[in-house]
Amino acid sequence: MICLFSFLLISNASALKIEDFQNRILKEMPLLMSSNEKIEAARAKLRSSNGAFDHKIKANTRNQMNNSDYNRFWEVKLERQLPVMGSTLFAGRRQGNGTYSTYEGKSSTSAVGEMFAGFEIPLLRDRAMDETRLQRVGAEIDFKNSQIEWEQKAVEIYIKSSEVYWKWVASGQKLKVLKSWVENAISRQSWLEKKWKHGDISEIKLTDNRRSLAKREAELVKVQREFSLAQAELALYIQETNLSIEQVPAEIRKVSTPTSDVEISNRNKLPAFRLIQNESDLLYQEKDFANALALPELKVGVEGAKDLNGPAPGRDSNDQLRVALKVEIPLENRKGGGKREEVSHKLASLRYRKTWLEREWQTRIEQNRIASQKIKEQLNWQTQEQEDTTKMAQAEIKKLASGASDVFFVNIREQDEAEVKMRVIETQMISVLIDIERKSLDGTLIDLIHKIKE
Repeated sequence: MICLFSFLLISNASALKIEDFQNRILKEMPLLMSSNEKIEAARAKLRSSNGAFDHKIKANTRNQMNNSDYNRFWEVKLERQLPVMGSTLFAGRRQGNGTYSTYEGKSSTSAVGEMFAGFEIPLLRDRAMDETRLQRVGAEIDFKNSQIEWEQKAVEIYIKSSEVYWKWVASGQKLKVLKSWVENAISRQSWLEKKWKHGDISEIKLTDNRRSLAKREAELVKVQREFSLAQAELALYIQETNLSIEQVPAEIRKVSTPTSDVEISNRNKLPAFRLIQNESDLLYQEKDFANALALPELKVGVEGAKDLNGPAPGRDSNDQLRVALKVEIPLENRKGGGKREEVSHKLASLRYRKTWLEREWQTRIEQNRIASQKIKEQLNWQTQEQEDTTKMAQAEIKKLASGASDVFFVNIREQDEAEVKMRVIETQMISVLIDIERKSLDGTLIDLIHKIKE
């Protein structure tokens, strides 16, 4: 007989449970570790975008010389742009000194220096949204998206690895069925050879059983190949080199059919819907920015100052108040108009994508519901078939022992029994995968993944 498990290590290792398998994947999978790094990169980008609102020290100096005058001026101020209404706060000191021409009947130039503080705020453009704040909003959404994309990747890996795991389990269980099937034929062959030597049976019956044994051996090699390939694919997810047939679980869990419809609100847990919602939020922020670009720029600045060491010559008070207006009116306004048109088309495109995503989700939910119900019915009928086929095979074996049957019919009954057992295993595997798909559609899988990650 062909050597059955030359590639397997014989061990008493416990079964590889799906919980342990998924726990290792979610913590060790390189693709998820890559997604973790993307989250950290997005976090760093967000921190960088917040740098636009850091405190800044600004300094400038000016020197002027001509034939009769020499004067210089310097200013140092602390400035910070606020993340609300595009406003800016500032405070600092100015100083001017040097030699100046004397103008008859005019006040003398102050050289005492001053402390000042004030603010600047836009009244039209940049008030609701400006480029700096838009970049920060974009960085915040990128950070949220990086976390959602990790979840999306984790769901994809969970589903794919579960398919690989249960394929490995199913092929391992089928291998055990076929091993028993082959062992029965080998045992019967030995019994028939003894009867043939004593002249109790004809050679044709011995040949027929040998033919059945060859067929079983060939089927065994086929499933052995499936198991080896499944085991190799399983190693892609967990770096194990000593997995053995003994670690295949004894059964595939039965899954109950969902009895209630999935609530529409559950879809909001799904990564695809959350990503598209974040994209929508960003576009509406861009829309505010586009509307702001269409407005004239009008900024008002208010500054209060106090002369140091008393008022300057010719002034009664050392306190001053300054108000400034800055106006800029674009003539063509192509920037604002183009931006608004761009955002409008992006929002329209997003609405179409969201409509399709909703329809696709509803269709998959309905398909999953139908598949779940039908697979349960199929499994019930196959289980009944398996029970009856086993009874018939056992009865045929007893009839053969008493001489009331033939080895040909026994082989047929045992073949039917092996085939229906393998069909039941296959259906059970499909049932589990349908249940996993259901969890991926109703948001349950997201909660499970986070629970495993913790």
